[in-house]
Amino acid sequence: RLTDRQRAIMEEFAKEEILQESSIFLSGN
Repeated sequence: RLTDRQRAIMEEFAKEEILQESSIFLSGN
């Protein structure tokens, strides 16, 4: 079970990943 802190870190990491993927996708178009 994740602590609140771990969950917050995971969410931030996921957001960064999503931003990178969308910027790659957008620049690819």
